[in-house]
Amino acid sequence: MSEVPPTNSISQQSDVDPGTYLLNAYSKEQLKNVSVTQYRLDVEGGVSGDRSSFTGSAAYWLDQEHGTPVSTAGKMRVVSATSLSQPVYVWGQRVEAVEEKKVTLSPENPRERETLRNFVQSCLRRAVPDKKYDYEFINEIVRREPEFTSEKFAAHPKHEVRVQITNAGTVLAHIESGYTLRSRMTLDELYSESDNPYGVKAAHDPERYSTEGRGGFVVGVTYTILTLSRTPVHRSRRCTKGSPTRSGVKS
Repeated sequence: MSEVPPTNSISQQSDVDPGTYLLNAYSKEQLKNVSVTQYRLDVEGGVSGDRSSFTGSAAYWLDQEHGTPVSTAGKMRVVSATSLSQPVYVWGQRVEAVEEKKVTLSPENPRERETLRNFVQSCLRRAVPDKKYDYEFINEIVRREPEFTSEKFAAHPKHEVRVQITNAGTVLAHIESGYTLRSRMTLDELYSESDNPYGVKAAHDPERYSTEGRGGFVVGVTYTILTLSRTPVHRSRRCTKGSPTRSGVKS
């Protein structure tokens, strides 16, 4: 990709204003008339839950299994540029991709443009070095090694990537960089039983008691901790009295 020129002509072709980012780049080649194969998802026993969510999960696991971009194409349909020959397990059920037909994707079609965007995001996600970064989606790529540390926290470089496709097939990449703080202490080392940690988000992970935390130190907890066990600050979860719940963002 190349650095975006001063003109706003390319940005104006995208669906939404990407906002202000540290770096903006665009592809020299355009995605036009991309040939892919459409598959039907054959599930043993059928799907009892939400079929759209199931299709999204199946596309992800087929992508991971075959090492190639896979995107949804409606309920119980996926598309890929390569063969999907191996079955996967989704929600505990065996799923097989059955070839239906060949289709051509054009960026001028909004739905097909979204499929192309999913393909690009998949390729970018796969290009991130696993040994160097923690990530699930490209909107939060965190380097495992901290840039600097203190007694209580470590600052890890974090990158956010947003992808757009123009009507002409140009790929736009918007990148923001910053830091995320990860705790190096357990909660009982940070607070005493009488403290009210207002404005702090913490996680409850019994499997990691007495071990170093991995998550961010962010706003969230709104209740007083009456009894503190050796609970590390792990992945971010928004807590309410008596019932902690997860929170997250997908790309």
